[in-house]
Amino acid sequence: MNQIHHQHGGCDHKDHCQHGNNPKNLLQFFQCCLGEEAPPISEKIQSLRQKIGGSENITAVQVRPEEKFSVYGDMVVADLLHTFPEIRPYLEELHPLGLLSPALHSTTLELFLADSETDINTVCLELEAIINRQ
Repeated sequence: MNQIHHQHGGCDHKDHCQHGNNPKNLLQFFQCCLGEEAPPISEKIQSLRQKIGGSENITAVQVRPEEKFSVYGDMVVADLLHTFPEIRPYLEELHPLGLLSPALHSTTLELFLADSETDINTVCLELEAIINRQ
């Protein structure tokens, strides 16, 4: 926590960083760290957001059980989960909190994994393996 805290430039926790379950201590601890300004968005995520563009870039994909399905990094996570619920455990393992995002309907796989060191091509291949196993 201190390492993250120092990145956002703030206060010294020595005065009130006592361990315990006292809600007042916890409140004091977090109040000094969480200010009005949100932490900066990483350059990697900002560049991915710019690449997404508008809905004119979105094309419908036909899913046929007899054909092999291919997964790409620009596919929307919510659409993949809706069409292939069997991939949920895999995605939860990669990014457990990411699946709680209310923006999954507009989040691509590439953006979903932007903060991790996971290779998007490997993820796409592994998702294809899960989907095409049927």
